[in-house]
Amino acid sequence: MTMPGIDADLNLEVMATHNVIEETYWNVEFAKMTGPNGVVDTTGYKAAIDSGTSLIMGPNSLFAPLLEGIVVNEDCSGVDALPDITFTFDTTDYVLKANDYVLRETILDQTQCIMGIMGAELPSDFMYVIVGDVFMRPFPTMFNRDTNTVTFYKADE
Repeated sequence: MTMPGIDADLNLEVMATHNVIEETYWNVEFAKMTGPNGVVDTTGYKAAIDSGTSLIMGPNSLFAPLLEGIVVNEDCSGVDALPDITFTFDTTDYVLKANDYVLRETILDQTQCIMGIMGAELPSDFMYVIVGDVFMRPFPTMFNRDTNTVTFYKADE
């Protein structure tokens, strides 16, 4: 059984297929995160791929050094100048551009920007980064229970 599935007519490019390493969620091996301040070591952490979560979030201890100096202005000015952020699962790099990780919300003809990646105060034994829709928009995702894998595709730009 494959869920939610990928429309084969889209001819999406497969980025990589990852084995699920822990079945509490769709957890995959999380090697590192890279941003403008360098590499953040994620040794011991798992990436929990979760289509029910809007953002990418995890412990402040990981995300504070990753996001330091990245400022998302509410009026969306400067978004195009923000740096790329890379998530590495197993040995595959997934590069998020600013337009991937900055959410634009328009209400009554007014657009606001908010950061789609955030840290939170979590218990020290919470060894997960929740990888939600912010990641899955540029990398459509197929969950396969038969093979116990998660496959990421590259969306058209």
